[in-house]
Amino acid sequence: MRYSFKVNITIEKLLATSIVLYFYFYEQINILFGNIFGNIICLFHIALSGLIMLKHFRKPKALYICGTWILVLIISLYNNQIIAHQIYWQSLLNYLSAFIAAIALIKSTGWIKSAISTAQIIGTIYALTTILFLFIPEMGAFQYSFWGYYPNGTNEGTTAYVAGLAANHSANAIYIVVALTISVAKIFRKLQLSEKVTKSDIFWLSCLVIAILLTTKRGHLLFSLLAIVLCYFFGMKGNIKNKFIYFLGIAVLLLSILMVAMYFIPELNATFIRLFDDSGDISMGRFNFWKYAIMSFKENTLFGIGWFGFRFIDTNTAHTYGYFDCHNVYIQLLCETGIVGFIITVISMFVSLKNAIISSRSVVFQNTDEKKNDDLADVYMFSSLFQIFCLLYSLTGNMLYDRTFMMYIMSIAMIWSVQYQKKMGLKLYGE
Repeated sequence: MRYSFKVNITIEKLLATSIVLYFYFYEQINILFGNIFGNIICLFHIALSGLIMLKHFRKPKALYICGTWILVLIISLYNNQIIAHQIYWQSLLNYLSAFIAAIALIKSTGWIKSAISTAQIIGTIYALTTILFLFIPEMGAFQYSFWGYYPNGTNEGTTAYVAGLAANHSANAIYIVVALTISVAKIFRKLQLSEKVTKSDIFWLSCLVIAILLTTKRGHLLFSLLAIVLCYFFGMKGNIKNKFIYFLGIAVLLLSILMVAMYFIPELNATFIRLFDDSGDISMGRFNFWKYAIMSFKENTLFGIGWFGFRFIDTNTAHTYGYFDCHNVYIQLLCETGIVGFIITVISMFVSLKNAIISSRSVVFQNTDEKKNDDLADVYMFSSLFQIFCLLYSLTGNMLYDRTFMMYIMSIAMIWSVQYQKKMGLKLYGE
């Protein structure tokens, strides 16, 4: 008997999957092979993007789909302070390679499923190892032997679970949030189709929520939950009363599971304790950074000091925990790009979110043929959810300047790709 195997790998899938893998593992790559190898991977992504652009060169132009994001790219390169100071190259390459890849992938949708599936699987693995590390205290020693230090938030390895496989608990929380938003998007799609939400769905959702709680990152928890609520009520069509009933039912079920989990796993209480802990500096040094950024903005109101410029301001790091970004994207945009860049970038971010939400609300399944393409709803819902999360997270985080941007721009590219295919009358998920 003869067997044949068909491997359906395209250059678009290779690029998208590679970016997702890099997003999750670039810090491990740095430890194992050095920063130079990570930089080479970014250059590889740029090279693949160039090949994809050549492959689709004869197709109608697509840059207009990006809208003002092209201006954002130009603004971020003009007077770029990493280029000026010749350090922090990996931050620039991470940002630039993901941005260029997102543009290159517009003319194809065949990569979207692979990117989403890969992100969900790896994010879930991070969540499961977070839970596993809770029951294996010795993993702190493993973290130290691998990273050469105890990851931030692990209390010298005694709470190794907060960081899990990641280099710090913030990174771990972001990785899990990506998987959470994908899982919730798939549940939302089932609700749109009036399909049953299974026990398996609830189980994996519960694991992801528990894992985020274990990271003790209150912002990631609150912003992801708020993103879910906003997307559910405003990003989906349907009767408000029915929505509220579904929401209430699932919320009560999850809260019940959480209460039982907190009884048996007291460590879950740490996140809630941090929520209501008003001792010390609740901003963790952010207020000081915002002050420096605002002072710089007042001196460079129109065009700012240049993208990534805040890292080179002479701040008092003794009172800002040594971070080198502002931990508020909107204030940092004002500081680095002035009023002009701020307006263009924020407009780009909110227009992208609007397009994702409009796409989510436009999904209507009235017959069997349309249900065959219901996986489009997953794409729209995930993009909407993750974009909302990122805009909220930008209030206290560095979404445009750290690893999060890679998945953020990819979530936007998913909508760009579908919009292009529809406008050109091309087959969705075709190459």
